Amino acid sequence: MPRRSKQAPPAPARGGGGSKGGSKGGGGGGGSSSSSGSSSSSSSSSSSSSSSRSSGGGAAAAAGGALTDGELLSSLSEKERRFILECVRVTVPCIAPGTFPTAAQKAAEAAAVERAHAALEQYHMVILDHALGAEALAAVKADFGAMLDTSEGDSAIGEKVASQRSATRMYNCKCQVGPACGWSGWKPGAAATRERLHDGVRTAVWERVCAHYGFDHVKRVEVVTSHPGCRCQGWHVDAVHGLTVIFPLVDVDARKGPTQLDFTVPFNSLRHDGPKVKHRAANAPPMSLAPLHAGSVVIFNANCSHRGTANISAGDRPILVLDCSPPCPQETLSQWDLPCD
Repeated sequence: MPRRSKQAPPAPARGGGGSKGGSKGGGGGGGSSSSSGSSSSSSSSSSSSSSSRSSGGGAAAAAGGALTDGELLSSLSEKERRFILECVRVTVPCIAPGTFPTAAQKAAEAAAVERAHAALEQYHMVILDHALGAEALAAVKADFGAMLDTSEGDSAIGEKVASQRSATRMYNCKCQVGPACGWSGWKPGAAATRERLHDGVRTAVWERVCAHYGFDHVKRVEVVTSHPGCRCQGWHVDAVHGLTVIFPLVDVDARKGPTQLDFTVPFNSLRHDGPKVKHRAANAPPMSLAPLHAGSVVIFNANCSHRGTANISAGDRPILVLDCSPPCPQETLSQWDLPCD
């Protein structure tokens, strides 16, 4: 994933109302140019994930989530539920941050990476359970909460109104500097988020998945919040080539406005030399919501059409969003993993 320094790092129908395009609502992509791929590997990954949720425990308990799978997925169609549980969800082994994994844990992580690659190849999205533990989740929330009280006026993009999400930028690559964000590097106060996302001992599964496709440059890190009453976002893509990585900071069920994926609109392959994806996999629905447990992560093709849906709950829906792209010509060495000044 991002280049390592030698120093250790300190369900609505399509066509609903949209928000301004500058604020992202997160999302996922799916579909495939063919139905080839290892559905058996996807099924095996989901079976272990499903069993960990059946009693309301698993990653939900580990990361502080409160919803069981039944509650999280209750508003989805049967085809959407099967798609999430049997095709695109992969369970990541729980390993304490800063510790060296055992041989068995290394093997489990390697297997999770392979299953994630298979899901991305066939469906252009994958959900990784156990991506962030409770401590890491709390640290990111604390960074985000402290930033909301800054008086500089440049940490929040957008306004807290029903038609628009608010976004708090934590990291900005030089290629992202512009009228909205006139700075590059890490925002002061985001150190804990950086440290939790990058374990100084081992490379996280989500990083290995992104690096496999050459998307090892992180050009943007921000928390996007859909406030109660926020309407559906406009359909959009995030990049020509790349992966969008989303960590929900709270459980996101259908009422809280999860990302909706549209598999019917053609999009670019994850591989630069690959053909345009014009047909979804046979067992993928035309569109699908992507409800997520807190502490999980969804990774998807950034060129797939998606949107954040309406938040009809009584609480905010904050998600940590990372844009992962090919190497950036404006930064010979990515600031993403360098110590803060």
